[in-house]
Amino acid sequence: MKILITITSVLFLLAVSSTALAGIRPSFSPEGCSWRATDIVVVTEGSQIDGDFTVIETWKGDLKPGETISVPELGQFKEKDARLIYSGPWSDKEDAQPRYVSGERMILFLRDARKAKNDPEDDDRQKGTSETGDPRWKSTNFMGTEMKYSTAWIENGKVYCFIQIMNPGDSVLVSLGPETELKTEVDCVVSTQTSLNTALAITDVSARAESLEPFAKDSIRWASDRAFAGLTECGEAALPVLRRMLKDESLSELHANVVESSSTNRAMRTSRSTVLQ
Repeated sequence: MKILITITSVLFLLAVSSTALAGIRPSFSPEGCSWRATDIVVVTEGSQIDGDFTVIETWKGDLKPGETISVPELGQFKEKDARLIYSGPWSDKEDAQPRYVSGERMILFLRDARKAKNDPEDDDRQKGTSETGDPRWKSTNFMGTEMKYSTAWIENGKVYCFIQIMNPGDSVLVSLGPETELKTEVDCVVSTQTSLNTALAITDVSARAESLEPFAKDSIRWASDRAFAGLTECGEAALPVLRRMLKDESLSELHANVVESSSTNRAMRTSRSTVLQ
């Protein structure tokens, strides 16, 4: 959980900054990128950095080890300065030995345009591809379309990715911790998403609503939001679940979502007082 907590803290500080609206930049998010990805793969680019990759391991999706994929936009990292690891604002730039990431081991969080074509989460911001990018593979970062924000470089077992650590300021390449922790975070998100999709597919609306309750309480925001949307779609069958959650004071931070889920459902046409009955 350390990677997710670290990133959440950074993004929170950016959000409350007095200059946040003017200078906020995209940052890699394990949770968001894992959720939106159709494919997550460990790859190698080899010694020639050109945006062509060979799959080593698959964490999500159906790409197989040994397959090759092309993400031309990432060819920009053939320039060494683009791969410079940020050493911090207080380091001695003259004495410090510059460090760079390579293309030997990377993790790509990819959104396959062929699979996501009819996905409601594939919003207008993400439908565009850059002029240099392969139209099939897109960034999964909800804050920007550049592929570098949904890419992680692995050097000596440590994860490096682009984060905006100061606002105003550019996103820079920094270490977030060991690859094993990132893998744990990704596995958690993917497992939750798979289980949620199973719950959403339940035909009986009452059973579906009951199955969605734990996901509505989940700490993964994407899961919670989708579960509440699913409860709304269940109509009146979701009332017992919504009443139960609204009466639970420990879920007070979710009560606004509970009320919204009930009041915006056309089939239910109910007010907060009705839910509380």
